[in-house]
Amino acid sequence: MLVERIFLFGPPGSGKSTLVQEADALGHSAFDIEKFARTKKKRAVVALQHFQQNSNGRILYGSADYSYQRLPRGSFTVLLHPDFFVYFFRLLKRDILHPHKFGQHAFDVYHRHAMDQDKYHYVVRSSSSPNQTVQDIYRAADHFFIKQHPNL
Repeated sequence: MLVERIFLFGPPGSGKSTLVQEADALGHSAFDIEKFARTKKKRAVVALQHFQQNSNGRILYGSADYSYQRLPRGSFTVLLHPDFFVYFFRLLKRDILHPHKFGQHAFDVYHRHAMDQDKYHYVVRSSSSPNQTVQDIYRAADHFFIKQHPNL
């Protein structure tokens, strides 16, 4: 079976971990790289190990600051980039609920992603429910993977 990887990118507090949890609750294979390593270097190692150990099916990754250039070939990339005011309040809530994530240069990263959004396959800007957002992402991924492998 072919492996189809979906990577969620976005600034801190944009909802990557929430969507990974929602996808898992819906029965999808989902992996939050940030949960398993605190530093960028260790996250790269954890991600590579996960790629090597999981070579079939569709997997959704919460990728935090994983390098876009290191993605496995044929991956579907998603940018979570909510409206600034929605993002600001999500970030405040996230920093209160998860103090270990406080101070991740969130606003700099938010603006950097805004400048680079053309390089992603799909951009999520709305603030619909996590369930609906996961469904929307999987629907967009279906179209992407069908185009990648039309004969399957």
